[in-house]
Amino acid sequence: MDTTSAPGAGQPAGTAEGPQHMAELRSELLPLLPLDDAVVLPHMTVTLAVEGEAQRAAIEAARRGSMLVLLAPRVDGQFSRVGTIARVEDSGEMPDGTPVTILRGEQRARLGGAQADVGGALWVQVDPVPDPEQASEKTQELAREYRALLENLLESRNARSALPFLRAARTPSHLADLAGYSPDLSVEQKV
Repeated sequence: MDTTSAPGAGQPAGTAEGPQHMAELRSELLPLLPLDDAVVLPHMTVTLAVEGEAQRAAIEAARRGSMLVLLAPRVDGQFSRVGTIARVEDSGEMPDGTPVTILRGEQRARLGGAQADVGGALWVQVDPVPDPEQASEKTQELAREYRALLENLLESRNARSALPFLRAARTPSHLADLAGYSPDLSVEQKV
């Protein structure tokens, strides 16, 4: 299928300049990349083993179009109502030949109706969910406390190399999304 016939192809879905421009994203169709036992949140960059036809088809559809996919975790066999719009950054293979793709989470989105294409990809209508323009005073206070707690924890575990990563989180929302890296939280808690 050529890129002009793919749903969402030829429609601007963000810019190469990064997630700060994702607020311009409007409701549109994106290929759905299902996630089992994993959650990818905005600001996260992950290497994902591409397992199964649905994931392969979604990555190929994104490559033919805007390079964007919708990452949607499945909880108890059902897709969550909110997923993450992610940019396909790169692809390759592990030493054992397993195909992998590097994805960068950009923005939350609500899942809408879906349709399949002849290439096997499932395209989902997505409605971006922007972060609040201004966090409340209480939210900012909680974010400061949480950041201090995490900084102390990293220093006590001699993991100072992670401090710049933590300090790069400029908003309470970004800071909260860092919890997605925690192995102590279940998929349900991360969603």
